[in-house]
Amino acid sequence: MGFLGFAFLIIIFGIIIKLMIVFAGIFLVAGLMLFKTHETMAIILFILSGINLLLFTAWKIYEHNFRVTIETSDGEVEIKNSECSKYEEYIKSMDVEKIDEILDKYPALIYYEIYEGGEKQTLLFYGLYHCNVDMMQCALNHGEKFNDPKLNINSNFLSLFFKYVNGNTTDETINTIKFALEHGAKVVYDNWNLYDKAKKWVINDGFVSEKDKELLSLLSNKY
Repeated sequence: MGFLGFAFLIIIFGIIIKLMIVFAGIFLVAGLMLFKTHETMAIILFILSGINLLLFTAWKIYEHNFRVTIETSDGEVEIKNSECSKYEEYIKSMDVEKIDEILDKYPALIYYEIYEGGEKQTLLFYGLYHCNVDMMQCALNHGEKFNDPKLNINSNFLSLFFKYVNGNTTDETINTIKFALEHGAKVVYDNWNLYDKAKKWVINDGFVSEKDKELLSLLSNKY
């Protein structure tokens, strides 16, 4: 099954889980309203409410204790799903302090992949595509490296940079690329180079700004 199909099932299942607690409340309220006039029906509604509540509670306990297997350079490591979910939340909210804390506690999470725009990304890539140098530095501090096949899900990650970065060239754009280059990112591969991709990106809007020129100059020196 493709990722989109799996993601769809996850969404549907998530909706069903949320509906359990909603129906538990509806059955409880309805049972209380009918208790004096329709006692038998009220008891049935109370039972249905309890079943939904028990199923919801059982799922939450399972979800909290379910362990995700992460493949690392030292072998497989199992981490609670709840901790992986926290890590994802910290990444998406770009809370570098929290990311640093949880990686200190669970170093294997540096290998954990999240999905963004249909692409698998580890912490370093997420920081790169969102022009967050602090996040990239945090990833490097915890062992992630550019061009490391054991950590980089997509070896051509820089080829996707301008797919994720929209708008005009900014200081953040330039600083992100500069940081990547200074820490070992490759800009030339067998079938593409970053300079050509950047040039195509900057002229796409029909205007080349001074920042665009600065970006191209930075890359031309590495090409």
